[in-house]
Amino acid sequence: MKHFAESLLKGAAPKADIGDGAKALEIAEAVWRSAKEGRTVEI
Repeated sequence: MKHFAESLLKGAAPKADIGDGAKALEIAEAVWRSAKEGRTVEI
């Protein structure tokens, strides 16, 4: 988080990109579905 804030203040690109965010969301949704359905969810 510190790196992200510093990047914004300096006008630099953060290390994480939109692809990283999309993958993190995919993982979070799979975790949620797995817990809700009580089964393993492949991603």
